[in-house]
Amino acid sequence: MKKVLAVLVLILILTPFFAGCAPKAKPLNVIVMFHNHQPFYKDPESNTYILPWVRLHGAKDYYRMPYLSSQFKDIHITYDLSGSLIDQIKDYLSGVEDKYHIVSRVDPDKLTIDQKFFMLSIPGGFFDINWDHIIKKVPLYTDLLNKRQDIFKQYSIEDKDKLVNAYSSQDYLNLQTLFNLFWLDVNYIKSDPELAPLLDKAYKKENFTIEERNLVLRKQMEIMSMILPEYKKLMDEKLIEIVSTPFAHPISPLLVDFGLSTELKEQLDASNKLFNETFGSTPAGIWASECALNDDVLKIFSEFNLKWTISDIDNLPQLGIDKNDPIKAHLPYTINGVTVFFRDKYLSDGISFRYSGKSVNEAITDVETTLTNLQKLNTAGDLVYTIALDGENAWEYYENDGNDFLNAFYGKLSELQKKGIIKVVTPSEYLSKFKGHEVTLHKVSALYLENKDISNINSYSNLPKREYDGYFGESSWVNPTLDTWIGEPQENIAWMWLIDAYKKYKEKENSLSLSIQTEVRRDLMIAEGSDWFWWYGSDQSSGNDPAFDRLYKIHLGEIYKKIGSDIPDYLYGNYFPDGEPYVSTEISLKDDEVVSVSNLSNMKIGEMVYSKKKNLLTLKLNSQDFIVAVYNGKSLNSFLSEQTKPRNFNMSNFPYTNESIGMPVDFEIYGKDSVYSLDLNGLNLNKLYIVIVGVKNGNIKVETQPIKLKFPLNIGGTLIGELYDQANDDSGPGTYTYPLNDVFKNKGHLFDLISFKMYDAGENYILQYEMGSIGGNPWNGPNGFSFQIIETYFDVIDGGMTEPIDVNGPNALLDDKHPWDVAIRIAGWSYGNYIQNSKGEVAQGELGISVDNEKNTINVVVPKKYLSINSNYTPYVCIISGSQDGYGAGYFRAITQTASEWTCGGGDPEALNAGVLPKVMDIFTPKDKTQKEILTSYDVNSKKLAIIPMLPLEKAKEVPNLISSYKLNIGEITPPNSEFSLDIQIKNIGKGDQDDLEGNELTLYIPDFVKVRKIETSSFKSVINGKVIAFNGSVKKGEVEKVKITFGLASNVPNAYKENFKGILSFNGDGLGKNSTSSAFEFYFYTSYKLEICLPFDKNYLVRNGSNIQFKNANIKTEFSERFNDATTSLEDLCNALGISYSFDGNKLTLVFMDNKYEHWVGQNKALLNGSAIPLVQGEQNIRSYVENGILKFPIKALAYAFKFKYNIDSVNKTANLYYLP
Repeated sequence: MKKVLAVLVLILILTPFFAGCAPKAKPLNVIVMFHNHQPFYKDPESNTYILPWVRLHGAKDYYRMPYLSSQFKDIHITYDLSGSLIDQIKDYLSGVEDKYHIVSRVDPDKLTIDQKFFMLSIPGGFFDINWDHIIKKVPLYTDLLNKRQDIFKQYSIEDKDKLVNAYSSQDYLNLQTLFNLFWLDVNYIKSDPELAPLLDKAYKKENFTIEERNLVLRKQMEIMSMILPEYKKLMDEKLIEIVSTPFAHPISPLLVDFGLSTELKEQLDASNKLFNETFGSTPAGIWASECALNDDVLKIFSEFNLKWTISDIDNLPQLGIDKNDPIKAHLPYTINGVTVFFRDKYLSDGISFRYSGKSVNEAITDVETTLTNLQKLNTAGDLVYTIALDGENAWEYYENDGNDFLNAFYGKLSELQKKGIIKVVTPSEYLSKFKGHEVTLHKVSALYLENKDISNINSYSNLPKREYDGYFGESSWVNPTLDTWIGEPQENIAWMWLIDAYKKYKEKENSLSLSIQTEVRRDLMIAEGSDWFWWYGSDQSSGNDPAFDRLYKIHLGEIYKKIGSDIPDYLYGNYFPDGEPYVSTEISLKDDEVVSVSNLSNMKIGEMVYSKKKNLLTLKLNSQDFIVAVYNGKSLNSFLSEQTKPRNFNMSNFPYTNESIGMPVDFEIYGKDSVYSLDLNGLNLNKLYIVIVGVKNGNIKVETQPIKLKFPLNIGGTLIGELYDQANDDSGPGTYTYPLNDVFKNKGHLFDLISFKMYDAGENYILQYEMGSIGGNPWNGPNGFSFQIIETYFDVIDGGMTEPIDVNGPNALLDDKHPWDVAIRIAGWSYGNYIQNSKGEVAQGELGISVDNEKNTINVVVPKKYLSINSNYTPYVCIISGSQDGYGAGYFRAITQTASEWTCGGGDPEALNAGVLPKVMDIFTPKDKTQKEILTSYDVNSKKLAIIPMLPLEKAKEVPNLISSYKLNIGEITPPNSEFSLDIQIKNIGKGDQDDLEGNELTLYIPDFVKVRKIETSSFKSVINGKVIAFNGSVKKGEVEKVKITFGLASNVPNAYKENFKGILSFNGDGLGKNSTSSAFEFYFYTSYKLEICLPFDKNYLVRNGSNIQFKNANIKTEFSERFNDATTSLEDLCNALGISYSFDGNKLTLVFMDNKYEHWVGQNKALLNGSAIPLVQGEQNIRSYVENGILKFPIKALAYAFKFKYNIDSVNKTANLYYLP
């Protein structure tokens, strides 16, 4: 019996260990890798760097990052230093300078006019530094920018001497010092006893001396000299791992695809030699440029004994691996002897992009949650979370240059490591314990470009490809393709130029001396670098693309010059490889209408007139000696027939008059009696440029920039179908708002679809989009507009797709009942001249796009070879309107919860977090669903996207169709009892009359604090019933009913109160004799008037515009705080007096003033304003809020800074005074 009991006891004891016991999770391996790279910026002609980024990022970032590693020795970080970066750092230390450094050293009294103009240029001058975190927060820098902006408004660029001399010598000295000072790490400045006083001077708006400027420049070079030794010291101590890239950072797979494997090996040889010279060893792994890989590249890496590299989790399907499996997605895989680690985008992009707009605590919590969640799955011990990102580009977007975040990030990693949750390792340390997993052979594809001419191919999808049995499909860390560097015409032609130069060199290689061969190979390697092709095309922009184009051409030119061959004419041209001018202007022509022509000095030199009947353009100029150069996309010839070809390249700014007229020249027109005639027959009117030039003794004098001629589009043919939409509804589901930047203000309803019509015009279809407003072309989009992006999907045959061109753009799906067969995207730039079919075949540049700003229409010509409508098949269409953003996913602007300077607001936070929020501003809707219903049809829980219906494309019925538009006539200041008016126009755009039927044709709901004073109408009758105005009447087709209502604000209206109006329009849309169709519109404004708030010290009340208001909590008093060097008060009462919505939960303060949302966490020295980080108090990093006895202590000047209130403390009368002056 005792034995039985003993056995039972033993079973009870051991049962928990054997019954359902899960393996214990091991520490999660974490790789943190920073990629550091700069392309070659040196102009070989002048032996000077034309851009300063090696020096400036070197002084600010490249030393700081390894130094930070030395402070967290238990955290083993991995660094990549590209070959081109190492080479250029050494070049600087040998005495070579950049243009900015040279100009910075010139004493202000000795600066030339061109040097001064260069300093004041935007972009490309001494304001090329983060505006939000530096210029706008450093008072002296802010003053210099404001003065510069005022000067450029006062003078034209042609008055360069007057323009630059409006700045004083002291202004230039201050600008030299500030630019270079704030391109140092702020913490380094504060810690340096010589530099720290300069920081104070900048915030106190004190002038700098020449000695102080020179000090800053000397400190920069001292830091530059410490960069490489610091990396080597830490590597020798085995605290970090360092690798490099192929020497000049080429896209390795593309070299192989073009049949240039030997070039990739040359790049690797050069990189390894430089690495060994610098660090005394060869790297164990490699950062493939842009993480671009394929099977052949990995084989070559293996030949060079490189054991590991990095890719991206999104590329796992290229290996046949499920990227959504959290285990498989966080394992390395070995292909052809090289182990590939796959970076996780979530934290990598979080650090690169998202976290700069969050509080440090919120960001670090997200990091911790992400890593600990994955660690729970790490039972085998070999899971690895790879964080990999650029090492220099993110930090300027953070507060305090990212120092607060980086220290907290490393601190959290160290803390989690000590707890046994993670282990931060280098890739080589990981491989000393674990092996990469195998990959099964499967079908993969890569580009097939050897001996192929791709110069006439206009999209990536049309490039030749090969499919084979392999392991790693071609991809990069941008996406599972290489389309960032090849596929667009500019990129493809640039590649062909490179191949031509390579072939010319190989023809003469054996006849060249070894020294010349070495020089040419270096130029070839530089020209093979990725950065030229990154900036070419419409998918990326550097802000200074012409400089990159010139550098690329110079290096190709050096190859031809050194091998003794003629430099091709196209390399001299100051235009991009596809012929697009760097700079151009546009003239819109109308039939038989005379248009003036002005020269670069804005003086009239003649006029031109277009004759549709004669198909002729006639120019009457004030001289017989001009030549009219014409470019029609036929050639890339740079020179006029009478022009002397220049001997050298020139890196000067446009228009390079000693080299190129600014565009290619297809042919020339000479005048007769000062009349120049251009026969338009046979010309492509969608791509027609002219330049007016003078030539004397072979030298050219450019009179005009390239002029792009915009011809009127003949809207004609047979109407196929039409759609109409309610006006003023470009707010998505009814909540979206425009970005806050001034460029979006007072432009009308930019994204509002009014109507769509499609015509059959013989060989083409014509699409006409009527918008609420085009808004002009402030960013000079070459297609004639800037703000809009419109995608149109056609269902014209059976089958098709439901996912958009790029689902990340609109972030919605299309109706599966009518899948699309052909899609068209239009926007201001080349990515907005795009056709794709459901097979994935793409055509770019084939659409004819024109804009009529007077009629607010965008007209598009679609060749029928891309779209065909069968009379036996009812076509369906879906049209999506969004805000264009060249840097946004799918080129759509982001929608956030609260609008910021460059993001739209009003997004549902739950949908945002789930990733299902549509980025759609307007659509055409069916009668049975509202726009709100459609754009909120997503599912947050299942993460299903909203579905946008396709609509039948047919002619409108013979019924009325009423749309409304409104204009609010109101001043910026709206005090109590003030008057304003509202104009409403009701237009019948249908094909039938609207009779005065039972019910209201228009119903308007009036908000609180608003009183109706007067109503005027064209013919409608009106009745006021409380807060509702009912309008009744008839509107004949094509006619407009005008309504004007005069309102008055109540005497007790609060400041910043949202006055929200709502209207409902009803009409006989079904032709059944009753108002069965309705549409709603909504708009609002905020009341805004002058407020003076006085807060007496040691009192429990405030004085608002002369009236006392007692605090809700009588125990709270306004008092001066030495800790803040400012007053603190009852923040809730102060906010109520100002019209600010106030919420405080004991930890987080949330304030909303008009459309601005402010968030602050107690104890922080910063806050979020509309999602972007700002300091709590400008220039005072040590001030933090706190809670005392349950009461929030918050400096009043923080509130004033956030919402731009005027604020001061009267020490004599002992009051804090705050003013709101709208």
